[in-house]
Amino acid sequence: MDHLERPVKVQDIYLNNSRQHRFKLKNEQNQISVEQYFLNKYNVKLRHPNLPLLSIGARNFIPLEVCCLRQTRRSNLNPDEQSQMIRNSNIKCLQRKERILDLVNELDFNNKDPFLKEYGIQMDPKMTELMAKKIKGATLEYGKGLKVVANCGRWDNIGKVFYDPKKISRWILIDCSNLSKENFDYFSKKFVENARKMQLNIEEPIKMIFDKNSQSDLKKFIIEKIKTIENEKKGNVEFVMIINNKKDSQNYNILKEIGDIECGLITQCIDNSAIIKWNNKTKQNEFNRNIDLLCSNICLKVNCKLGGTNFKISTQDQNYCQYLKEFFESDTMIFGIDVNHPAPVKQQKENSSNKEEEKEYDSIAAVVGSVDKNFCIYPASILRQKKKGKRGLELVYHLNHPIYELLKEYKEKNNDKLPSKLIFFRDGISDGQFSKVSQHELNEIRKACSNIQQGYTPSISYIVVQKRHQTRFFPANFSDQAEPGKNENVPPGTIVDRVIVTPDKFDYFICSHLGIQGTSKPCHYYLLYDENNFDSNKLILLSFYLCHLYARSTTSVSYPAPTYYADLCAERGRKYNQKHTNQPITSTDYETDRYDNNIRNEVTIESALFKIHPNLKDKMFYI
Repeated sequence: MDHLERPVKVQDIYLNNSRQHRFKLKNEQNQISVEQYFLNKYNVKLRHPNLPLLSIGARNFIPLEVCCLRQTRRSNLNPDEQSQMIRNSNIKCLQRKERILDLVNELDFNNKDPFLKEYGIQMDPKMTELMAKKIKGATLEYGKGLKVVANCGRWDNIGKVFYDPKKISRWILIDCSNLSKENFDYFSKKFVENARKMQLNIEEPIKMIFDKNSQSDLKKFIIEKIKTIENEKKGNVEFVMIINNKKDSQNYNILKEIGDIECGLITQCIDNSAIIKWNNKTKQNEFNRNIDLLCSNICLKVNCKLGGTNFKISTQDQNYCQYLKEFFESDTMIFGIDVNHPAPVKQQKENSSNKEEEKEYDSIAAVVGSVDKNFCIYPASILRQKKKGKRGLELVYHLNHPIYELLKEYKEKNNDKLPSKLIFFRDGISDGQFSKVSQHELNEIRKACSNIQQGYTPSISYIVVQKRHQTRFFPANFSDQAEPGKNENVPPGTIVDRVIVTPDKFDYFICSHLGIQGTSKPCHYYLLYDENNFDSNKLILLSFYLCHLYARSTTSVSYPAPTYYADLCAERGRKYNQKHTNQPITSTDYETDRYDNNIRNEVTIESALFKIHPNLKDKMFYI
């Protein structure tokens, strides 16, 4: 949209700026600049007259700052488009390495860059070679004392039972995708069969079919059926599973709101495309041949949502005994924190002449915290925070409230005892935000501690986890590959803590996952605050071992399970209706102006905890 709020199509970027480009007005002899024209004609003083102009055709050029994108523009990709984008953007590890080196050689900075020549700077066209460490995967323990070593970052569920399986006495299976009765019954049979193999004690489901044509309201349908069953069977429904059609997000959101907030029961969605697969040879749909694997993976999620433990770090693991025992066997609580930032949901124009828009940012902050000795069970607290201003809120402003809720949960689960050590893994902070965010959030953490018990001062460690960076590792030799000849990436457990790290902070890189597609991206960790006296071995091993405890996968994932859970939880909070929150807390603060650090603007921050049903307060309902 241009300055007159008319839709225009940008054809090109014109390199002359608003001061340089001049033109003649109709019936005028002298030329005028674009900057002066906007001041005379519209009384708008351009704040950025040095920026390039936009060409909108017919020799018409307008400044960037007076334009905005049309609100009808679709910014999100649908699931199929996302999958296609990921496939197309994947570049194999060694192929990426060759492309980078070819580009550097083509640019030839040492001979072609006049600025480097002027200052006598020479750039090495080769990649930096490092001596990395390699840690063996963790030893995991399933039920009946069965142990498995996570060789090359993955293992399987075959022949294994859950370490702490739970029970489902009464549950509903609903088909919303028009499966045939034969396929619906077969899936039900295979799911129960696989669950029982893993000692998830589950009864036969109460099966139902939801026909969208005759029954338009899914929410009403589910709630009525739950009430009917509970009246007839004289017991509570514990679990509802629906089979969805083509990743129907509307049905998903309805089910999660019913389960998480209104009725307090465990829910699970399955896409029918995972059950029925297209066979290119026979040219028809067929039942998934890997149905046992699918059901086994669903059981990982369901048992965990019920409060069970799928597997844990074995107490006989060598690194556990040498370095990590003190954390697992003491009163330690591990937290994950993440904030989900959406696109601006509302825009309002300021009364100022420059027409700069002030936006309302509605962010979801999620905090999870372990309540068991094995660091496997993480209840969650979800906070909606709203701020009006020039940019979104990077920190969790009222962090003391979710931390208080989780400390209270830990206390209830551990005989009225509070943890002596708190370890925080914080996702989503850039380098420039370290000081501001960590200082504010540490103060909020201490406030929560004093609120729950006067004089309670646990030792705190605060670690930032970064995935959005441009550092990549490439194996120097064929034998250094994760799976020589098959997978070209560096192996899981690759540690780099020298040369490419910062000189003034305690930071390190871990590649903890097996990169199946494309090039593995390592995770960058920063220890910003520490009262637990971590040495490098303990902290690196704890970070790496937590990557093995992601309950819904039999792989070591790319960053620690608590931060992964916080990310899932924040995404879940985005699905809820805003009316399901407690009384909001409002605070006033100041932020520096984007263009002038000497200007401080007053901002109002409003936060409110989502009212998760009491039945799920101690459950990982979000996984």
